[in-house]
Amino acid sequence: MNITKFEDLPISEGIKKAIAEMGFEEPSPIQAQSIPAILSGKDVIGQAQTGTGRTAAFSIPILETIDPNNRSLQAVVLCPTRELAIQVSTEIRKLAKYSHGIKTLPIYGGQPIDRQIKSLKSGVQVVIGTPGRTIDHINRKTLKMDNVKMIILDEADEMLDMGFREDIEMILSKIPEERQTTFFSATMPRGILELTNVEYENILDETIPYTVFLEICEYLIQSEDISGNIKSKLWKDINNELGKEDISSSLFLINEFIERYSQSLPNKLEQWKSSFR
Repeated sequence: MNITKFEDLPISEGIKKAIAEMGFEEPSPIQAQSIPAILSGKDVIGQAQTGTGRTAAFSIPILETIDPNNRSLQAVVLCPTRELAIQVSTEIRKLAKYSHGIKTLPIYGGQPIDRQIKSLKSGVQVVIGTPGRTIDHINRKTLKMDNVKMIILDEADEMLDMGFREDIEMILSKIPEERQTTFFSATMPRGILELTNVEYENILDETIPYTVFLEICEYLIQSEDISGNIKSKLWKDINNELGKEDISSSLFLINEFIERYSQSLPNKLEQWKSSFR
């Protein structure tokens, strides 16, 4: 599906109206790839840097999936910091402006937990929380995960770097197995892939898809326009990456390969870059 405008997305008129009021006209590459995939029910890993529209990429499908007539918790977004949790919560609320009956709540340390408990008891369908405070509520039985059908990890690589892997595994274990899982990350460390069963075709990159990686490498190696020394260096680089934890961990290095060897084959590589952005 080639999405060039938010109007092309299969989403409600209320969300489209909210998007327009927020000043968005065209989806970013990660939004155009992720939103249809998540709406279709697939588990997805989206690789995107800050400032690429990542939050809307998962927030819009969340709002489309929530049943407003069901007051139980249905979606959980995990964030590494309270600042990000607040930011994500604010954007979801803006997008939900015309989606009546949907309540969201950010939960994080540094805020009185009694206030959060009171809000949770009143009925919240979407929780945006840090791992520590989320576990705190699970242990207190103030956060009931039985009806959660979507779990999103935002800045998943940051959470792993901050030592939250065991917390994440604990939270995932409390959510029904038939859930839909979505991870967004700037890089693709092995830990993220170990936490999910996402198929390779559902690993979405904001720039150039993983499926093009080997094609680019093969072309560069076979090209007669590149000297033997450069080919040897390139082959060593490729083997180093392919020998790492998993080939999909090379997603974020595709652009690096292109930049490194673009002076040798500017036309072909620029064509690839423009085709897959």
